[in-house]
Amino acid sequence: MQLAWVKILQLIYSLQIAGLLLNRATRILWRSVGRYFTFNMKILLVEDEASLASFIQKGMAAEGYELRVAYDGTMGQRLFDQQPFDVVVLDVNLPGLNGFELCRYIKQHSPHQAVLLLTALDGL
Repeated sequence: MQLAWVKILQLIYSLQIAGLLLNRATRILWRSVGRYFTFNMKILLVEDEASLASFIQKGMAAEGYELRVAYDGTMGQRLFDQQPFDVVVLDVNLPGLNGFELCRYIKQHSPHQAVLLLTALDGL
């Protein structure tokens, strides 16, 4: 379970590099533990906005992460079934399966899978 949190922290740090998250507390925490973890993570990004997916992909590639991108929930489900990922990043509003449905599917098939939900919604 602790390794999953480290993976999530690495993902959050990469998103900060991409300019998406600017949480000072996370950066401070990363500085204290991040230098001890230098493995390549496999990340599945499910995002229907191509420009945002490309932006995230460039930031992740610059940090050395292996990133697969799906542009709808159904494609994300297929990619998830094809290979294991360290972290899955889901948009909530997706065509096909929405992010909540895909998260439910992932957790049913892999209960310990780290999943991060992203949304532009102001309330859930």
